[in-house]
Amino acid sequence: MKVLIIEDEPLAAERLIQLIHQYESHIEILDILDSIESAVEWFQENPTPDLVFQDIELADGSSFRIFEQIKAKPPVIFVTAYDAFALQAFKANSVDYLLKPIDFEELANAMDKFVKVFWEKNRKQRLPFDIEALADAIQGKTQTFKERFVVKKGEFIHPIPVSDILYFYSEDKVSFIRTRKNERYILDETLNEIEDKLDPKEFFRVNRQFLCRFEAIKEIVAFSQRRLKLSIEFAEEKEILVSRERIRDFKNWLDR
Repeated sequence: MKVLIIEDEPLAAERLIQLIHQYESHIEILDILDSIESAVEWFQENPTPDLVFQDIELADGSSFRIFEQIKAKPPVIFVTAYDAFALQAFKANSVDYLLKPIDFEELANAMDKFVKVFWEKNRKQRLPFDIEALADAIQGKTQTFKERFVVKKGEFIHPIPVSDILYFYSEDKVSFIRTRKNERYILDETLNEIEDKLDPKEFFRVNRQFLCRFEAIKEIVAFSQRRLKLSIEFAEEKEILVSRERIRDFKNWLDR
């Protein structure tokens, strides 16, 4: 397998190479490119790689501009610190992404998916990667979000408008809705599945257990440089921690 890396942070590129070779030592790293200009030139002069690891924001602009100037459409795993809206777009278009700082388990999962979907099935005849669809989704052109959830309580079926929901949470592997009227309903979906259907401008996944609307947050307390505690309306847990890896995105979500 031949892999190209497009990353303008040398330490991040070195870390990525280490993890790729930890996953499979025989993977060939074709090159490390740090700009749109160098990437366009590389694609014009070389065969299409099997896979590209690519940062979204390079020093000379958005890396999506690379694909506006070349014919090649290789599969891409994005290595990014991008905001929550972009990540929803990646999911909607079946694109793998890794959040910085990268850990091996996440990289291995992304590589496993690539091997299964793109490498083993399409090794003889590569399918073009729909980078344009992803770019459109990033700009909000194709993104649609769920308007209501249908739940059952006893013998009754209730359609719950998303606008009435304060947050979703998980407890003992069961997902729940909490409404603005402090009503609770069981939902037969995982938080991961729910998150994919919601407008990330309205809801944020603060940790594995909570996916909340801004209005549900009563108080935010910074108790260290890298930790945040939330007090959430009607929540039985008085203090809810924002996951370490989500803090930067959470602050960006608040400050918009």
